[in-house]
Amino acid sequence: AGPDRALGTEPEELAAFAREQLRAEFLRADLGVSGCNLAVAETGSIVLVENEGNGRLSTTAPRVHVAVMGLERIVATWDQLDLMINLLARSGTGQHLSTYTNILTGPRRPDEGDGPDELHIVILDNGRADILGSEFHEVLDCIRCGACLNVCPVYRQVGGHAYGWVYSGPIGAVLTPLLAAEHPEAAELANASTLCGACMDACPVAIPLQDMLLGLRRRKAADAHAAERAGWRAWAALWSRPLTYRASMKAMAVGRPLTRAAHLAPGLRNWAGGRQPLVPAARSFTERWKAGEV
Repeated sequence: AGPDRALGTEPEELAAFAREQLRAEFLRADLGVSGCNLAVAETGSIVLVENEGNGRLSTTAPRVHVAVMGLERIVATWDQLDLMINLLARSGTGQHLSTYTNILTGPRRPDEGDGPDELHIVILDNGRADILGSEFHEVLDCIRCGACLNVCPVYRQVGGHAYGWVYSGPIGAVLTPLLAAEHPEAAELANASTLCGACMDACPVAIPLQDMLLGLRRRKAADAHAAERAGWRAWAALWSRPLTYRASMKAMAVGRPLTRAAHLAPGLRNWAGGRQPLVPAARSFTERWKAGEV
C-alpha cells in the first residue's frame, strides 16, 4: 500500500502507518542527528531520554551519528547522572524512569552489531559561557523537565508559539533574552509573567526564576529611553497618592469612549493587533463597595 492510501481514525491504524513509512526513512538515512539530555565527563558518554524510541533509530541505525548539546548538559560522574535522571523523569512526566534511557559511549565497536561507525559530539556555547558568573548563572542548572511550564498561568493561556524561540514558558522567558540578546523583542518576554513564583516551587533544581525575571526587567528599565522612564515616573507619582489615584480612575471612567479610540492610535496600533481594548468600568470597585453593592 502506498503513502496515499485511505486511512481510518483508529489510533492503532494511524500509528502502524506512520511506523511503516518512517521506519524505512530511518533505515535509509546515512546520518542521524540527535540532541543530548546529559553527558558524563567521567566516561565521555551521552544520554538521551525519551518515551517514543525514535531516538534509538536516529543514533544507532545510520552510519554517522551527530549529537548536539549545550555545554551545561555535562555532569562529572555517574553518581551525578543517577540523580539527574531521576529528577528529569519524575519532574517531567511523573515516571520513575523514562521508557527509553539511551546511554551511548563512542561509535560501534568491532564486536557490536548496532551503532554508528562515527560519532561526533558538537558542544554549543552560544552565549552560555557569558552567563557563568553573572547574576543569572543558576539558569544553566535547568534540566529541561518542563515542570515550570505545567504550572505557569501565563504559559497555560498563551502557549509556546507566543515565545517565538526554542525555549518557552518561564525558563524561556529567562534563557531566551540571555542567549538572543541581539534580538530586542526577546527582552519583552520577561514582562510576560505574574511573578507568582509557581515555577520555582515546581522546579526540581530550585532555579529562582521569578528573581531572574525581575533582574531582566531591571536591565531593560536601565536601557529604556528617557521619555519612557519619565512616563513611568509620572505614573508612579500619580498612583502613589490616594487623591490623584482616585482622580485618574474617575477620568478614565468618564473617558471610556476615548479608551477605545486610544487603542487604535498610531503609537499603539501595532501593539493592539489581536488584543481587545481594556475599557475601564463605569464605576470603580471602591465606589461599589461604599454603596454596599459588593
